[in-house]
Formats: sequence, C-alpha cells, structure tokens
Amino acid sequence: MASVGAEWVLYVLLLLSFASIAIMMERLIFFFRYRVDLNAEKRKLNAALQTGGPDLAMKRFSGGDSPEIIVLQEGLRTAKGGANAVDEIATGARSEQKLRLERGLSFLGTLGNNAPFVGLFGTVLGIINAFRELGGAAMSSAGPKIMAAISEALVATAVGLLVAIPAVVAFNYFKGQVKRVLTQSDSLIHELKAHIHAEEALDPVFEKPIVVSPKQSTE
Repeated sequence: MASVGAEWVLYVLLLLSFASIAIMMERLIFFFRYRVDLNAEKRKLNAALQTGGPDLAMKRFSGGDSPEIIVLQEGLRTAKGGANAVDEIATGARSEQKLRLERGLSFLGTLGNNAPFVGLFGTVLGIINAFRELGGAAMSSAGPKIMAAISEALVATAVGLLVAIPAVVAFNYFKGQVKRVLTQSDSLIHELKAHIHAEEALDPVFEKPIVVSPKQSTE
C-alpha cells in the first residue's frame, strides 16, 4: 500500500468531495423549496380556526407539503380529541419530519470529522514511499526526489482539509435549518393547542368528565 503513495488517497478524497457537494446542493434546494413564512402561516391558521374551527383549517392547509405544515395537518386531524391528543400526534409527526430534514447530514458530519485524517493517512504513505526511495538512491541525486515526494505527500493533508472544512460548515448550517423548521412546527402546534384550550374553557362539551370513585357511588 505504501508503495502506491498518496495518489489513491487523493482519488478517494475527490470522490468524497463530489458526494458532499451533491448532498449540499440537494439540501439547499430542499430547504429553499419548503421554506415557509411563519407569521403568514400563523395568521392563516388563526383565521381558519376562528372562522370554521379545525375542519376549515384542515381544508386550508390540505395542499401543503412543507415539514411544518405536515406536522400541523397531523395535529388538526386529531384536534377534536383535545390538546393532549394533538400533542401526542404532533410529537410523532415531528420525529418523522426530523428524519426527513436531517437526510444526508450524518454523511457531512462524518466527512467533516474524518477527511483530515484520511488526508493525513495519505501523507504518511507518501512520506514512507519517499524514504523508501531515499534508501535505494544515491545521496547525490536523492535530495530533489525526496523533497518532491514529500511535497506531493503533503498535498493529501491539504486536500483532506479542503474537503472537511466545507462539509463542517454545511453540516452546521443545515443543523441550524433543521432547528428552525422544527421550532416553526412547534410554534404552529402551540397556536392550535391554544385555540383548543380556549374552546375547552368556553364549551362545556370539552370539559373533563368527573370521575366518581366506587366508594362514593355506593354511599
């Protein structure tokens, strides 16, 4: 393996960089495509709830496919079951959308953490190969060859850093986007639950039933 030098490591890093660029572009398009205006969606939700309740709100948001709206749709489907039911269903939907939002990010995180070590591995192989050439060459002619071999080996470390830095930056950026989307979905669910609590306070139908213990019922 050492006789090959750092060249094959450079090819590996090149392939990894292409894969990371593809993931970055796909995630950028995803977050741009499904970006929503939270304030506008809140106004739309509150207007629908005040006018026609959860049924009308469900119709208004039926065509949405952004993660926030999908979580809200699940909450609206169970709105008549009360705030606790909404909370349970929304939590499950939120977890599903989190997986959708974080697709490919584990690769970026792993690449950002390990690409420098891959490059360093290539550098070590290159230096081993350089010293092997030093042992088999005359001292008068070995100097320039050794320096050239070492400089080529160090390129692997530089390429490893070049691949890792954008991956780390992209990973942190997309993690921030995931947090933003999940926070917005939570905000919409809180708006829905606030409406349900208000309805429960005004409508006796939503009041919790009084539980009578067996001892009280026999008296």
